[in-house]
Amino acid sequence: MIGDSVRRLLRLAGLCALLSLPSGAAPQIRAILNAASYAQPGMPNSGIAQGSIFVVFGTELGPGNLRQATGFPLPATLGGTSIRVTVGATTVDALLVYVSAAQVAAVLPSGTPEGIGLMEVTYNGHAGQAGAFRVVRSSPGVLAQNQAGSGPALAQNFNSTADQPRNTLSRPARPGQVVTLWATGLGPIPDNDAAVPLPRDLNINLQVLVGGKPATVRYKGRSGCCSGVDQIVFEVPPGVSGCYVPLVVQIDNVASNFTTISVGGAEGGDCTDLSGISGSMLDLLQAGGSLRIGSIVLSASKSDFVTETGVGQFYQTGLTWLASQVSLGLPSPGSCMVNPVTPSVSGGPAIPLVGLDAGRVLNVTGPKGSRQILQRYGGMYSETFATGTLVQFLEPGTYTVDSAPGGVDVGPLHATITFPAELTSTVQQSTAGTIVNWRGGDPAGYVVVQGSAQSLAGVRTSFSCVERASAGQFAVPAYVLSSLPSSPTDIVALIAAGSSAQNRFKAPGLDLGYFSFCSPSSALCGGLSIYYFDF
Repeated sequence: MIGDSVRRLLRLAGLCALLSLPSGAAPQIRAILNAASYAQPGMPNSGIAQGSIFVVFGTELGPGNLRQATGFPLPATLGGTSIRVTVGATTVDALLVYVSAAQVAAVLPSGTPEGIGLMEVTYNGHAGQAGAFRVVRSSPGVLAQNQAGSGPALAQNFNSTADQPRNTLSRPARPGQVVTLWATGLGPIPDNDAAVPLPRDLNINLQVLVGGKPATVRYKGRSGCCSGVDQIVFEVPPGVSGCYVPLVVQIDNVASNFTTISVGGAEGGDCTDLSGISGSMLDLLQAGGSLRIGSIVLSASKSDFVTETGVGQFYQTGLTWLASQVSLGLPSPGSCMVNPVTPSVSGGPAIPLVGLDAGRVLNVTGPKGSRQILQRYGGMYSETFATGTLVQFLEPGTYTVDSAPGGVDVGPLHATITFPAELTSTVQQSTAGTIVNWRGGDPAGYVVVQGSAQSLAGVRTSFSCVERASAGQFAVPAYVLSSLPSSPTDIVALIAAGSSAQNRFKAPGLDLGYFSFCSPSSALCGGLSIYYFDF
């Protein structure tokens, strides 16, 4: 059941981190983190909330083999490990969930005073040097399926009391549907944290933002499953869809880690990534499967000379190669992600490139006539159209590519793309916020706004926002800027980029086909051709 999944998520990181260390040395604390968000020290949401679960990383914290609390009440000593927290004149015993040599998880009692706390870990009578951290009333952390605080959230789609599947790429929610989110750090409770938790709605100023839109919250409080574990029940707002819809929980002015949920259409069905790939296809690829993929890129690169080229690639292959061709995991239009999501392209079996024959030649037609891209070897087509000081073939306008009569593996294709006028953008920063304005670009496409900031301690965080190009501007939300390690005026870089939605084609024998264009000012070529401008 989902409660078992929560318990596994809260302890698996500890299993992965177990080390065989000599016994007898004093415990050493390296980090004290929220058990769900893993927010690093120096981040605005790195405080540990009263009544929440935290994790301690270090050495000699406990026994070499993982020991877990087996029931209620939660113990203050487990496997020879205990943790004492002192804030001012008050000292409390943390309630242990599991212990190991390299990692310990525990609940910070709700009665712990707010302020700077000193944490002392004792193992087999050896007390280590205390570690400092901040105790706060609320600091929400959303449990993520990757056990590291990022990517898809641990959430359930509510269909009925007996049918609450986990939200995944192949099981998306739909607008208006009720979703249950698992978290920690909502705040203290009046009950004994060591006892069996009692579900109760907490009187806190909590907001859930899904795809940048506020959701109706039905419940916000303890789960009744596990001590320190919270549930947030909300309705997916209308007008939201995508495989990587950003989700963030905010209490007062403190935002959680950014995670995602999958949302399909109002009538159900697959979600779709901004690149046009369905959730079921992404699931297949992330599980190590392969697809037959075609990519055609027309490029005009500019240094001392303009070089115009055309490249076609047709392969049966997996997620790693696809991710090199298109921008996967961008947030849904009108929303932002802090520390943007990149679908996992590692850890699975290596998928070899198997070349596909799409015919002898690809014919390209544009405003300045026609050119050909010749087949060089299995699956690879390339041609240099021109070199010189001026653009000779590739300029804004409509282009078509066809391969009639096709090849042995891929039938005849016909793809069309319109190169838009290049995007120009400006940024305004004021007390009212950060607003990016633009002109040009594909009116049917998107604009990507990205930024990053770094604290004096070296903590660096980035964000990505997506908006429809037709909107003409995008205001970076305050909750995004407040999630950065430095003030909004200290943003290191802010860039805007245009992308075309007219980049897909179909052909017999292909699962996916992309037709894209890279301009002279482009820093990233792929299914979403992005033009970067630094401010």
